[in-house]
Amino acid sequence: MRKTSIIWIIVVSVVVILGIGVWVVLSNNKQTNTPITTPSAEFTDATDKKEVEIAMHDLSYSPAKVKIKKGTKVTWVNQDTVPHNVVATDAGNTGGLPVTASTFGRGGTVSHTFTETGTFDYLCTPHKQFMRGTVQVVD
Repeated sequence: MRKTSIIWIIVVSVVVILGIGVWVVLSNNKQTNTPITTPSAEFTDATDKKEVEIAMHDLSYSPAKVKIKKGTKVTWVNQDTVPHNVVATDAGNTGGLPVTASTFGRGGTVSHTFTETGTFDYLCTPHKQFMRGTVQVVD
């Protein structure tokens, strides 16, 4: 083999390896850029409000955890470009939230007035792996 052929094989090999490396990095960034909501241990205290709004944006609920008083109306507002919904995660402990619900698009809302105390977890069924929230209802 000639020296120039060996150099070209090395150059092509390096370019292929670098290309694979860039592809791996970009693929991992796409996965880590997916908003995964891990709600903090802290609840947003909204016990002084009669109505609370929870935004649905960047594939998350904000605030993800909210503490309210019994009788408070919670309204979820979709600010994303993709459809979302709000459903209870535990059919035996819904707090009145539905266990199935249709999705709604940008600008759409859904409301629920909580009339019993407890802690009620919910999610968005199309994004259930990472779009979750909790409402804690106190007297």
